[in-house]
Amino acid sequence: MMLNKKNCFSLKVIVCLLMFSLTGGLLFGAKKKADRPAKMPEWIETPATVFPSSKYFAAVGTGPDRDTAEVKAVSGIASIFNQSVKSETQASKRMVQAQADGKVATAKIEDFNQKILKKVDVKNLIGVEIKEYWFDNKETHYAVAVMDKVAAAQTLEDMIRKNSAAVAGLLYAAESGDASIETFSTLDFACYIAEEDENLWTRLSVIDSAKANSIKSLCQSSKAIAAKRHEVAKTIPMFVAFQGDVNGRIESTYVSEISKYGFIPSFDKNARYVLTGMITFEESETKDKKTTRCRYNLDSFILDRITGDRLLPYKVNGREGSVSYDDAKERAVKAMEKKIHGGFSDAMKNYFRNFIVQ
Repeated sequence: MMLNKKNCFSLKVIVCLLMFSLTGGLLFGAKKKADRPAKMPEWIETPATVFPSSKYFAAVGTGPDRDTAEVKAVSGIASIFNQSVKSETQASKRMVQAQADGKVATAKIEDFNQKILKKVDVKNLIGVEIKEYWFDNKETHYAVAVMDKVAAAQTLEDMIRKNSAAVAGLLYAAESGDASIETFSTLDFACYIAEEDENLWTRLSVIDSAKANSIKSLCQSSKAIAAKRHEVAKTIPMFVAFQGDVNGRIESTYVSEISKYGFIPSFDKNARYVLTGMITFEESETKDKKTTRCRYNLDSFILDRITGDRLLPYKVNGREGSVSYDDAKERAVKAMEKKIHGGFSDAMKNYFRNFIVQ
């Protein structure tokens, strides 16, 4: 049959429409399939179905990126223990050394990213790992942090047992030691480890109360050890003397500070320990000579007469001004007193915290 031009044109239009319809439908279907997000994992909505609560602690975190999701997930586990998720302080030098020497326990922590390590206390990461991760292909990232209760409980028990043995060894060393700052520091370290053990035991009691109760007697009381430390401090003679003091005011301020640790100042100039130092004042004037300034410098330390060591170095300096030098100097003394109050006791705390017990 012959087709006229009109029929031929109509046929071409129909064919084009069919091809466009077919191609458009395929493209639309492909686009629709690409836009469709993958099926959401079951652990996101109901984590307990994948990680049963009888065996695991699990927490899901979400965020605009993977790091945020993981931080929130791990923080969710940390919150179970009612502990601060932010790490406030770094481990002391003596603790790092004791860990390196294998004297105290350290837990193996999974390879967490730096954002997690900065925001979550390492103690709260014991036994925790990121198990799964998922992205919805749009804007939300998901992560689930999991703690195996049995494995974590065993890790905590092992740590407590090892630390308890370390505390017992330190207490034995302190009992056989003399009245010295080293003995005081030994008890201070024992107290610190005992506090760590108490924190670990608290975590264990949340995970497995029966196991925690069975080893509770291993944990030495940090309060009892602190009391022993205080009693030892009373037996350590410390003579206080400063050159350049003003009416004994700086000496009095130092005495007040060491008393916070239990140390009692001695009047014996031949005492083993001498808390001493040099105080200097320097006068200067402003260019317009309307104000007089007094610069002050204080260098102090504790001298061990037996070893010759200079312990706990501490410095204070600054400048005060007034219309007269006498008034400027009075202001300088008050400024020193203010800085020493609290400042020196904090310095003592930091010093003993980092004192390496041999």
